Amino acid sequence: MASTHPSDILVFAAAALTALIAAQSVRHVSSGRPELAATARWLGVGLVAWSAVAILAATISFFPQKTTFVDGDLPSFLALNTLIMMLPGIFVVAALASERVRAVAWLVPAYALIGIHVYRLGGGAIVQLGLEGLLPPYMAYTTGFGDMIVGATALPIAVGMYRGWRGARIAAGAWAAFGLLEFTNAVVAVQLSFFGVLQPDIAPAMVGFPPMSTISLFQLPFGVMTHIWLLMRLRRGLA
Repeated sequence: MASTHPSDILVFAAAALTALIAAQSVRHVSSGRPELAATARWLGVGLVAWSAVAILAATISFFPQKTTFVDGDLPSFLALNTLIMMLPGIFVVAALASERVRAVAWLVPAYALIGIHVYRLGGGAIVQLGLEGLLPPYMAYTTGFGDMIVGATALPIAVGMYRGWRGARIAAGAWAAFGLLEFTNAVVAVQLSFFGVLQPDIAPAMVGFPPMSTISLFQLPFGVMTHIWLLMRLRRGLA
């Protein structure tokens, strides 16, 4: 069982609060469409349930060591990656199979998709792990500070989209692209480190321990989904 540091509680609370706000937002935007009420409710329940799974995952350790990968870690590594892909995978399947799921998703405005990312100010926790020698500096600082930039700019850009400020759509597109790049950087660094392409002095095995396991299982896939969906909305000319 993984030990939990008091500061990890902030990450767990951010995951739970993000899921609750997202669930409420989905139900709110669908309130004027009675035929979508049940679908919106179940989407919200799914988000909250997955955040609970991600938080509960912090009670276990995916790997035996925090700063190095060892022989025999492959099954756990594959299991972690599978769990990370589960949330977006389920959503994509549901969206492809159900017109109502797509209808609910299109109702969520761009400003909501952006503003909810204020939780990424918690990237400071990732920077702290780098300072403590629990993550490779490159990954800790690019990911941590990248998250903080995304989180700090989320509300101003969301307000700009809500009020229709000139240039807000361009800013939102650039913000979403930067956020996806930042996620990609972290994911690629972990994959290349595990398979030995990159060999940092400190391996990012910490992704299998709290608070990184919760971030990996909920905030990461949730962020990727909302960034991609935002770009799709902007491409369609939707606000």
